[in-house]
Amino acid sequence: MSLESKIENLTLAINALNVNIAKLVNVPICDEPELAAEILDRELPKAKAEKEALTSPALTHKDVQDFMLSFVREDMKRKPKIKKLLAEYSASKVSDLDVDTLEAFKAELVKL
Repeated sequence: MSLESKIENLTLAINALNVNIAKLVNVPICDEPELAAEILDRELPKAKAEKEALTSPALTHKDVQDFMLSFVREDMKRKPKIKKLLAEYSASKVSDLDVDTLEAFKAELVKL
């Protein structure tokens, strides 16, 4: 196999990879390498974040409860604030919270 044919095969393989990457991140295929690199630099992190969001495990009541207990143990003065926050969510304990509100509850808990 000559060097020219090896280079040609390598070029074909690179082009095939570029097409697959473009399909992965929904980027149009273009002939300008600088523009393609710029688009991929911008779009690949978004695609990776979306994939991680889809594959990350959902927050459970146990996760939030464990976080809340460690949070209170650090400073016992937080306990009344947490009870007030639970009341805002119409709950008396973590297990009373809807699964859909766990993320928002934990985010507000961190702000206390």
